[in-house]
Amino acid sequence: MSEAAEAADAEDVDPQALPAEMARRAALKAKLDAACARMEAEAMAQADAERPDHEARKAAYDAKKGRRGRPPKPPDETPLPTRQSNLTDPDSALMRRSDAHEYRQAYNAQAVVCAEGRQLILATNLTASPSDAPSFAATILGMQQTIGLPQAVLADAGFASGAAVAELEAREIEPW
Repeated sequence: MSEAAEAADAEDVDPQALPAEMARRAALKAKLDAACARMEAEAMAQADAERPDHEARKAAYDAKKGRRGRPPKPPDETPLPTRQSNLTDPDSALMRRSDAHEYRQAYNAQAVVCAEGRQLILATNLTASPSDAPSFAATILGMQQTIGLPQAVLADAGFASGAAVAELEAREIEPW
């Protein structure tokens, strides 16, 4: 028993330190505040990106004689009440493979491989979007920094997007 008492006396305890439970709550509150600030900043950035389109629609609405219907709503600068964020990995997103699968906190990984039978990985990309289409052009164009751009690209319909095809064709890459 004296050994336990000596061990307790030997511990250097700061009498002004927060109790462990309160320190954990303070850390959790700091993470929640950071997540709220991040979601508010994302909502503001999205509203700023949508603002030129809104102003063009509003100008067209105002220029119309004999206006009918409601004027276009301005972009919302606050996050939706249903918006979620992961406190431990805020760059990931809730995704599922199909309606038959459950939601998981995940990333969407893309790989560009050589189609000449070697299956050599030429480029990779990681996104937090469940859809493949938004990352298609960025993944292909990322090859410019390493091995150079290809002349043609073969992809399945999940990557199909008019904007991506136009972007690749502008760089003289033929998408199949």
